[in-house]
Amino acid sequence: MLASASSLPRLALALVYVAFAWFSVAAIRAGRDTRCGCFGASGSVIGWRHVGTDLVLAAGLGAAAAGSGPSALHLVLVTPSLGAGAVAVALVSAVLAAAYLSGPIASARTERTDA
Repeated sequence: MLASASSLPRLALALVYVAFAWFSVAAIRAGRDTRCGCFGASGSVIGWRHVGTDLVLAAGLGAAAAGSGPSALHLVLVTPSLGAGAVAVALVSAVLAAAYLSGPIASARTERTDA
């Protein structure tokens, strides 16, 4: 998605994240203990942090679609050091998001409700 120079894939993925957020809100309001499935069978029960994460990702992708910056692939090919830094930031962000949604950070919050 981010390797394409076109903004359409970014916009499409942003809409998918909005749909995920909508589904999550519907599941929360229905009172169902629906597992997110983000990371396979070990995913956590859908909560407000899923809604927030989905909306932040949708906003970021929407901003990327609206902007005219280079694609991630272009950044890596033209400026390898800057591209490597961007890839490293993306990987660390993905690991932190996984920990926040269903990993150690989520487990540490078991005594609190998913607010």
